[in-house]
Amino acid sequence: MNRPAEQEFVQHFEELGLSNYEARTYIYLLQNGQCYGNEISKGTGIPSSKIYETVARLVEKGLAYPIKTSPVHYEALPLKEFLNQKQKNVLAVIKTLEDNERLLETSKRSELLWYISGRKNLLDKGRTLIDRAEKEILISMWPEESAVLKENLLEAEARGIEIYSIQFGDTYLEVGKLFKHARAPAIHERHRSELFLAVDRAEGMFMYLEKLGGWKGYHTSSSGIVRVITNYIRHDIYINRFLQDHRDIAIETYGENFERLLI
Repeated sequence: MNRPAEQEFVQHFEELGLSNYEARTYIYLLQNGQCYGNEISKGTGIPSSKIYETVARLVEKGLAYPIKTSPVHYEALPLKEFLNQKQKNVLAVIKTLEDNERLLETSKRSELLWYISGRKNLLDKGRTLIDRAEKEILISMWPEESAVLKENLLEAEARGIEIYSIQFGDTYLEVGKLFKHARAPAIHERHRSELFLAVDRAEGMFMYLEKLGGWKGYHTSSSGIVRVITNYIRHDIYINRFLQDHRDIAIETYGENFERLLI
């Protein structure tokens, strides 16, 4: 595993609430122990006119401590303590918001369609929908996506959620009631990368890869669109069950790769 670049560490601390200067100063103190202002400025590249106010903010936040020397040196709060403190604060905030969900969010869901780009963002939304399922999940997916959603689907199954999946490809995730999609070059080419998901007949999403546009998709709470997604998955299951149960007749009628079935 490659070691993260210095800038990645800075970005991670920024995500935890530090400014760029604060993150660079804190990292420098962690790596170099007790240092005085000008030393930190030279080591981080932060202008000397800004370094003392930056250190002062870290002291105010409890992330650095002044040492009574001449000149004054500063020492960083150990990283483990910082992370434990941040984790406790975040968990406390999350609990407060969860406890007050009804006060913060209307009980009526708007029937909206949200555009999402980027494979990671789309799969993160898929994980979120799966995790809040209460009764039923229907999903159509490929092995690459099932590998990402595996733990969430297995946890949903352990919660007693009914799961129906139709899966493309050569490998399959054994979860819920599994249906295997017919394997034919034209079918795989046409539906490559697509994922459809419907949860509790209340929310749904779909995603796909455009050759020039990258990963795109939509999340929706529209009852009409969720119904379309649900019925699409169900009908795909119906067709593929028929093709598997009557494969010889299907091949005789539509061809080895079902080419006469496709339009």
